[in-house]
Amino acid sequence: MSETRFVTSPQSREEWVAWVSEMMSSEYEAESPAELIERISRLDQAVAILSAARLEAVYAFARAEVGARLDAAGAPLQAVPVELDQSGSDSGGSDSGGSDSGGSSDPARVLESGPGPGSEPALALVVPDLERIEREVAAQVGLACRVGPGEGRRRVRMARDLHAGLGRVREAFVAGELGERKVAAIVRATGHLDERERAAVDAELARRGWEGLGERRLGDLARRIAGRVAPEKALERVRQARRGRFVSVRPVGDGMADLRVRLPVEQAVGCYAALDKAVRQVFVASEPVTRTRGQIMADTVVERVTGRARAGEVDVEVQVLVPVESLLEPGAPLLGEVPGYGPLPPEVLAHGEGRRSWRRLFTREGVVVGVESRRRVFTGVVAEVIRARDGGVCAEPYCDAPIRHLDHIVPHSRGGPTSAANGRGTCEFHNLVKENDGWAVRREGMVLTTTTPTGHEYSRRLEETVPLSRGASS
Repeated sequence: MSETRFVTSPQSREEWVAWVSEMMSSEYEAESPAELIERISRLDQAVAILSAARLEAVYAFARAEVGARLDAAGAPLQAVPVELDQSGSDSGGSDSGGSDSGGSSDPARVLESGPGPGSEPALALVVPDLERIEREVAAQVGLACRVGPGEGRRRVRMARDLHAGLGRVREAFVAGELGERKVAAIVRATGHLDERERAAVDAELARRGWEGLGERRLGDLARRIAGRVAPEKALERVRQARRGRFVSVRPVGDGMADLRVRLPVEQAVGCYAALDKAVRQVFVASEPVTRTRGQIMADTVVERVTGRARAGEVDVEVQVLVPVESLLEPGAPLLGEVPGYGPLPPEVLAHGEGRRSWRRLFTREGVVVGVESRRRVFTGVVAEVIRARDGGVCAEPYCDAPIRHLDHIVPHSRGGPTSAANGRGTCEFHNLVKENDGWAVRREGMVLTTTTPTGHEYSRRLEETVPLSRGASS
């Protein structure tokens, strides 16, 4: 049997095409099980090599973008005079907002360096806003890879860290010895370290070897080594993680959703122990048990969080998309759709012990009918229509983040109306990145198109955000 690892990987485009063609051969029936396993192993190694090549391209693109922005700012660090009042603050303007709202086109921010000698004006350092540059780079990488901006940013930071101290890990990645998920686990475990500390972890990992280690064990090993290399930073990372407690909800289809809670480990274990105790109490009761262990735990969570005696008594307002076509055919079965959670038959929504209030939003050809408004901010029915039409998720191509902002496609400052037709739901990331130079969004019929600073265009049809829900075909 041939060696599983490549001695040398294909170099030219022609070699890659020939190798992939060989691997994609459809004559699998003629191969033995051992040969098929060999093929699977080599294909998996090829996936790792291609993933590494993609991150190398991401790194090169990020460096080019940062370099261009630094050149546009004049220099990486440029001293400029700033007039200071007696209190030492910048008197150049009254706007004290410190958050990046994406509304300014200036890629740099100013940091004071203190009063100058005598009557000379103080000097300030013009520091490029690297967070804003990273956001733009991540957005473009996400669109190019057909993934959301969160994944785009993860790839940008992973490429950066691999070039900042993780040289041996990167070499193993490029050779196909480590897959992307394992490399990502190492990068996550060392994300709080500087380049020198990360290099020490890299050297120790290479010395110990990563053969036979799964993704979790490899990440745990990297985390333990990082803790020995920089113990104070490891403690601060734990403190920061505990401050990052949160609760989120995400649709998973079929009328269900995941409620996610991130807690300190002792609190999470305590909560699970309390739910386990509730299960045992039900099992030892005299009434017959009609629910599974998981169902009892889930119902107990709802009851204790909402304060209801039974999980089915929760009060809700349900927005249901009602196809106009079905109203024109009274005999047709009506399939309503809860925005972001998928189609549900009416009996599922109607049954339950809590109060149900219905808000019907009518659709035509799968698209919610819009309502005009003279207001600048999307509110009321118009806001509900946009959120329902876009299915509760960002309308930007490839992004699955929940809607946080309602955005004018044609900006209000350029005469764009505050209407459902001129509105789109976006996550916070894409609403901010759209305001940067070189970004544009336009609507043509039922198609929304985003143009990036490199001139690339990415489109998404509105029909795809609300699946067609007809009663019966005509």
